[in-house]
Amino acid sequence: MNEERLLIIGKAIDHLVNVDISGRGIIGKLHSFALEKTGEPLALKAAKGLMKSVKERSVVFICTGWVHRPWASENIAETDGPPGAASLALSLHKAFGIVPIVITEQNIIKAIEKVIQAAGFVTLKPDEALKTTQGTPFRGGLLKAASVISFPIEAELARIESVSLIERYNPTSVIVIEKGGMNETGAVHSSRGDDTSESMAKVDYLVMEATRRGIFTIGIGDGGNEIGMGLIKEKLKEHFPLARKCNCPCGKGIAPEIETDCLVTANVSNWGAYAVEACLAVLKQDPDILHNEIIEDRILTRTADAQLADGISGYAEPSVDGMLANVHRSLIVLLREIVKRGIPEIYGKSRFAR
Repeated sequence: MNEERLLIIGKAIDHLVNVDISGRGIIGKLHSFALEKTGEPLALKAAKGLMKSVKERSVVFICTGWVHRPWASENIAETDGPPGAASLALSLHKAFGIVPIVITEQNIIKAIEKVIQAAGFVTLKPDEALKTTQGTPFRGGLLKAASVISFPIEAELARIESVSLIERYNPTSVIVIEKGGMNETGAVHSSRGDDTSESMAKVDYLVMEATRRGIFTIGIGDGGNEIGMGLIKEKLKEHFPLARKCNCPCGKGIAPEIETDCLVTANVSNWGAYAVEACLAVLKQDPDILHNEIIEDRILTRTADAQLADGISGYAEPSVDGMLANVHRSLIVLLREIVKRGIPEIYGKSRFAR
């Protein structure tokens, strides 16, 4: 496909996932700030980066999980983030045969494992997953494995673990989906300006260590307070009062410090992951690299069964950011339709004539 046509497809995908369906009045600005910084469709840029960096049967780290009721005896995470991690792990596995290692908080590992399993993976310890996947040809009807591991909340332990994990597993990319980022004081905030530092794994240090070693990084978010938004920190502070001054004693705002190589914005962070999948599907000329609505439904149902709760409604149901499963299924249908138009062998070469 020529670059002009690819740009049209990339713009369509970006536009779709950044439509402000929820009416928060934020995502349009976030998208425009990031677009101004990158100069090309955000998900397309991220997918191109993955095409260059991810090696076949390598390891990719995917960080997700937002514990939003840390006072509960059974810690509860929100439904935005883990479904995107699961589907993007599947997409990358189909595209490159990777071993996904999903990184989250210790107290929600079991819940996140259920979400990853809904995408079709068997979840094993990292070394077992590596042995299962890397020891045999991929796409050969053999066991497809992923791993879910914990990461420290305390800063110094996070620094140490970052070095250890990267040296042990040599990831070719680090992707962060809907994960609160530290501001200049090291505090992590909700989009409403409240301090959530005590429950958030500090994967900021993992991104910093990856960047130091030249490992490709992607940050995906929808509120301006997620890892990766450091790329547009000054714009956030200029346009959003909470980015300048938060509600907690640090008083330094919710805008994160950490930058990633690519920032992908979306009305729902899961959708940002889906947009990257869609662009990968076009670049690889394989529509099945983007998951379908049946898989989406299964992932969202399993997410609710794992007692992850919608951050808006508070219900443990197949919904994300106040929107029920049918909305998310419909988005996948539309994305797959755009992808088809990026694959002439499917849609018909004659339809691309000007």
